[in-house]
Amino acid sequence: MPWKKKDTPVTEPAITEEQPVAAETSVEAPVEEIPAPRKRRGRPPKAKAAEEVAAEPVIPQPTEPEMDAHHTVSGVNRGRYRFAAWVGLTVILLAIVGLISIIVLGVNLIRNAMDNTDLMNVLHDQAYPLTYHQPEEFDSTKDADQALLLRAACFSIVKKEEVRQMRESGENFTEKYKTDEYARYIVSASEVTAEYQRLFGKAAKPTFQNIGSDNQKYAQFEYDKEKNCMYLPGPYVTSTSAYETLADDIRLRGDTARVRIGYVLKSNLEYDDLGRQLDPTAEMAEFFQWFVFEQAEDGSWHITAVETEQV
Repeated sequence: MPWKKKDTPVTEPAITEEQPVAAETSVEAPVEEIPAPRKRRGRPPKAKAAEEVAAEPVIPQPTEPEMDAHHTVSGVNRGRYRFAAWVGLTVILLAIVGLISIIVLGVNLIRNAMDNTDLMNVLHDQAYPLTYHQPEEFDSTKDADQALLLRAACFSIVKKEEVRQMRESGENFTEKYKTDEYARYIVSASEVTAEYQRLFGKAAKPTFQNIGSDNQKYAQFEYDKEKNCMYLPGPYVTSTSAYETLADDIRLRGDTARVRIGYVLKSNLEYDDLGRQLDPTAEMAEFFQWFVFEQAEDGSWHITAVETEQV
């Protein structure tokens, strides 16, 4: 039914059975009740103390590395340069080889610097005129047998003349010394003195005298005071030595050298299949002597003493 506006106050229309109840009704709808939760029997769980909670360590969880071009499947870092490790190993090996080479070279240089074999052989040859006569030991040339030292100097002159004649045989041969009626060389006393001082030092002075028997003039070393000379038997007249000598050791200390010389009987020497004489060895020596040398200011060496090695 339509509403009509009148001058009279408006009154609410009566509600019929066909009209619904308005939402603004004053009657409230009943509310469904929710049952309260049941209380469990027993004591409630006790909360952990704050100290116990704080004492538990926090373990970080491992994280997987990110895969890239520089890592393998197992996570190993292969580096930016694949062959860097091999190059480094090669450099280290080369450095080790170089160090070893330097050490070996240094040892060889020291060994060569300390190798005095050449000097030992030179001094052995210089002592030959004295070893030829197997001298008795002496502490100085003043205490030695003067006749033996003089004979060694004269023998050195004769030996040099023998070698010269062998080298200049034939058409080149010339007479260096005059000879007497016994075919002995006539050598001036000054030349004998010079050879004596070459062997035993410039301060040494020979004692001129006759050596040998007057009944065998051809084999006698005779001194002529008036003519100031000596008569020396030729190389094929003087007696031969029963020993062959060898040097097997040298010891240097400052300007002093000690050379160990062994004496081997010539009858014990061995020969090869062609009949050539073999060099003697130290094991074949009958005895040894130490020859003491001193070096002069000009670099020359001379004998100052002889020591017999005690067996």
